[in-house]
Amino acid sequence: MKRVLVLSLLLVLFNSCKEATNKNIDETLKDSTTKVEEPTKKQLVFKISFETTIPDDFTLYSKDVFLNNNKFMDIYVKHKLNMNETQKTITYEFPEGIVPDYNLSLLLGREHVKEVIINNITVSFGGKVIDIKPSELTKYFALNKYIDFNSEEGKLMTKKVKGKHNPVISLKKKFLTKLIN
Repeated sequence: MKRVLVLSLLLVLFNSCKEATNKNIDETLKDSTTKVEEPTKKQLVFKISFETTIPDDFTLYSKDVFLNNNKFMDIYVKHKLNMNETQKTITYEFPEGIVPDYNLSLLLGREHVKEVIINNITVSFGGKVIDIKPSELTKYFALNKYIDFNSEEGKLMTKKVKGKHNPVISLKKKFLTKLIN
């Protein structure tokens, strides 16, 4: 009987010490662990929220992007809208470490003449962000001859010129340079 009582008492003491030790270790880990921020990714992200009258293929591209191996390449990221999609938010992400040197453009589709209402455009790189409202579109972007812009409504109207249809908006170089440097 004495043995059972002694063993029970030792077992209770051992378990309570074990729990106290685990609590102390957890508290020590919480106290000694500091939150380390992740390094900012050097990835270009272009996000556009818009409405369109006719779905088409929207393509973000940059030409002559310098790579680490002394080569250049053209990058095209295409997003095909479904036939029933007229309102959309598209996020284009360039591969990490690949940075456009001098141009970043968005092709608004070549298939159909259409109206595109821009709700918002956000361009970010390495923690820097440019948030563009529809009224500021011509401040940040150059529009080619295939686009007419109504600044009051933030509406882009694409058009054919001499039978061709190639509507492109291009981020102005000074803003691209500020973003990536």
